[in-house]
Amino acid sequence: QDGIRDFCLSRGLGEVYKRQYLVLPDVLSSEKVDRLNAAIDEVLAEEEPSVAHNIYHCIDRHPELASLIDEPTILPLVVNILGYNIQFFISNLSVRYPNPDDQQAHTWASINWHQDGPNPHFPKVNGAGSLYYLRVAYILSDLTEPGRGNTKVIPGSHRWGRSPQTGKDGLTHRDEVQICGKPGDAFLFGQNTWHSGLPNRSQYTRRQLLLSLIHISEPTRQAEMS
Repeated sequence: QDGIRDFCLSRGLGEVYKRQYLVLPDVLSSEKVDRLNAAIDEVLAEEEPSVAHNIYHCIDRHPELASLIDEPTILPLVVNILGYNIQFFISNLSVRYPNPDDQQAHTWASINWHQDGPNPHFPKVNGAGSLYYLRVAYILSDLTEPGRGNTKVIPGSHRWGRSPQTGKDGLTHRDEVQICGKPGDAFLFGQNTWHSGLPNRSQYTRRQLLLSLIHISEPTRQAEMS
């Protein structure tokens, strides 16, 4: 916990606000990663075979996954960004097996550029929305290299108020960053950051567990009721 605190102080919370994402190394111990992956194995054993899984509300499926809600290395950082008036919002387990031939999955095996949030959207000014919740993603497999189903973000895109101007393929952006990390690393990003998920055409399985923590306010209450 002290290491994460010192890391954040050295980088500055201002960078989080400016870029709207942050990669945090060595958040979870190797023992914790092993326990989480064992729990994920149990959850996946109850699913139909597929080249990709996106399991929402996954913390209801195993107590080990639920233990990340108040992970002591992450929660203080979230409080410093969103304030104390927060609550857990949603969880999502994302698993993508090697799929070089782009076989059809039971769920999406990749996802194009988007912002998170309700429909209708949170209030916006000149097309840009405020930060209402954070996505915290725990990396549980070897994503140390690009092209393994990594998450992509566009730093600073939360300020744009418009969709990304992508290349001819509609998938790439000149300022995109593929988030890489080893098992036990984590990253967080705001719901208003433009991000996407790559297909996994590598030989490595991609495992990532995402939890969302939301600031309780009138707009988020209205979104919850809609």
